[in-house]
Amino acid sequence: MITTPAGSAFDVASLISDNGSPQAALAKLRTMLSKLGGGARCKLLRDVVACNETVELAKRAAVALEACAGSAPPGPSVDRRDQKRPDRRESAELSR
Repeated sequence: MITTPAGSAFDVASLISDNGSPQAALAKLRTMLSKLGGGARCKLLRDVVACNETVELAKRAAVALEACAGSAPPGPSVDRRDQKRPDRRESAELSR
């Protein structure tokens, strides 16, 4: 279970169960995050705060899934806070 200080929660175990494997769950999260532009498109929605919090939870869940899915498909981490320069090739891989 991934939580935020505000008390929101993301049930990673259910996501894995629904998708069959940590790798499949991670792929689904990456797809969802790419559709939301990593949170950049939240401002287009009615409840921006809820969207931003959901995106933050999804990013944390993806980091946790990357850790437990040792053979996860190659691709960038969705947590880009530590990256100084984005790699365009990685962005293209996410959109596939």
